[in-house]
Amino acid sequence: MLRPASRLGPLAICLIYVALGSLWILLSDRVVLALWGSDAELLTKVSIAKGWGYVLGSGSLLYTLVLRLERVSLRDVAVLRRAEERLRASEGLFHTVARLAPVVIFRCDAKGACIYVNEHWREVTATPTHAALEAGWVDCVHPADRDAVWAEWRRCVEARSPYRQEFRFLRPGQRVSWVLARVAEEVDVDGALVGYVGTLTDITERKEADERNQRHAEELERRVWERTEQLEASSRELDAFSYTVSHDLRAPLRTVSGFSQMVLQEGADALPDASKGHLRRVVAACGRMGEIIDGLLNLARVTRSDLRSEWVDVTALCELIGGELRGEEPARVVQFDVAPDLRLWGDPTLLGLVLENLLRNAWKFTRGTEAARIVVQRVQAADSLEAGIVVRDNGAGFDMVWADKLFRAFERLHTIEEFPGTGIGLATVHRIVTRHGGRVWAEGVVGDGASFAFTVAPGPMPAMPEKA
Repeated sequence: MLRPASRLGPLAICLIYVALGSLWILLSDRVVLALWGSDAELLTKVSIAKGWGYVLGSGSLLYTLVLRLERVSLRDVAVLRRAEERLRASEGLFHTVARLAPVVIFRCDAKGACIYVNEHWREVTATPTHAALEAGWVDCVHPADRDAVWAEWRRCVEARSPYRQEFRFLRPGQRVSWVLARVAEEVDVDGALVGYVGTLTDITERKEADERNQRHAEELERRVWERTEQLEASSRELDAFSYTVSHDLRAPLRTVSGFSQMVLQEGADALPDASKGHLRRVVAACGRMGEIIDGLLNLARVTRSDLRSEWVDVTALCELIGGELRGEEPARVVQFDVAPDLRLWGDPTLLGLVLENLLRNAWKFTRGTEAARIVVQRVQAADSLEAGIVVRDNGAGFDMVWADKLFRAFERLHTIEEFPGTGIGLATVHRIVTRHGGRVWAEGVVGDGASFAFTVAPGPMPAMPEKA
């Protein structure tokens, strides 16, 4: 923007000049008549001098005005020339960038009609650039997207809001290309809207990759669903088989055990000692088989039963189980340390089964340990919001090399002679904890005890008691 050469404009200078000239004409004659009105010759000379003074003053003023106007004109011409050069350089740079850019660059006037598009338009649409001018670009848009694209474009033009939209171009031969359109306003130095400048980015490869990924994801989801259904069906069949077999085995097992005991009682005097020993081993084996069947039934029941979640008082459950264990073996001295206020969210029956298995294990493996001790504490998983319980003992412990076998059914790290059991208890624990959305793990040192910890999914916040 050009700045004025002086603070007074041409009109103001002319008005001042007219006012001063008028005062000179009106007042100078009166002054001359008042001073020299009686001397005609002197009056004539004064009038002539006055005229020459007026002419010289006018000429000087006119010279000054012309000189200033000339300087202003020259300066304005230089400024305009430099502005035109910068404009040509800017336009040249714009056209160079537009020619080299890997995207379509276009310009529109203030009404939204396309007035320029670069050569990359041909690569994206396979149509000449003049086909995009005015509103011709809309004809290249896929018919299914045309109405939505045109409506959004007109809305943004009328509201003077940013434009961003993904749509399709229909190329010759029914080939489709996807583009991402972005448009920004072009304004002058006063903020008035001049037009719009925008880009069209070819996103066909990205869209095709997205579609492929979507198809793969759907196919993977379908396969996972089918596999899950197969696994669930297999699990249900296995549970049903286990449940049925366990029930069907009970009757013949009771028969074998019952008749063996009858023979021992009724024919004790007639049987040799070796035969009695064989029968006692049969009865003992039937007892162990009964325990295994009970374990299998519990394992099947864990899978088949519905979860009824509520807040479970773990402290009270552990104290109850500890009392039962002391009642079964009153001669044993075991220190039970149960932390107060232990609570978990879950099925009370199933969580009770977990705690019973873990505490009975600790009780069993501390047999023969001096100053036996069992500790039940809260454990907080460091990497999640899960809360859980850890049961520690100072009993026989185990080698961590075999830790992954602990929670498998019928896997044992000790012989039956050392520590009796069925090998199903920890598998039951694992299955119950998994159903509660948690995890279970164990740590141990041979001869220095073990710890078994488990977590469950966090429950709702307990209701606060109402104030009286």
